Amino acid sequence: MATDAMPSVEAQSGANSGLRPLTLKKVLVVTGNIETPMATVTIVVNGQHETKQHHGRGPVDALFKAINEAVGQYASGVEMTSYSVRSRGKGTGAQAQVKVCVEKGGKSYSGSYQHIDTLVASAYAYVDALKRIGT
Repeated sequence: MATDAMPSVEAQSGANSGLRPLTLKKVLVVTGNIETPMATVTIVVNGQHETKQHHGRGPVDALFKAINEAVGQYASGVEMTSYSVRSRGKGTGAQAQVKVCVEKGGKSYSGSYQHIDTLVASAYAYVDALKRIGT
């Protein structure tokens, strides 16, 4: 069983940026070859801390389902159209660069993030895409 945890890191946009008020505070993913993947996230949504947990078919599925539950209305009607991961660097110190594309109401939005942990980068990239909807 592998556990990927991240200390609270605030990647909040500036007040005048026009992005939705979503701040990812915590990501915890448990997965393995004999465990059903489970993710727990804490996201500040409009000033309220929302902590949600979800199981999934894989760790990314569990993570995105937990995010959707935490952000509620902000994920309503959103369809993921693309998810990609690229390695930035060499060896075990390489960072994952994740890009997530979503669609809502016929419009496309994308978010990206780079981190040494692929799941953390995935969470931030997805939240980044959700922030951009309606801006």
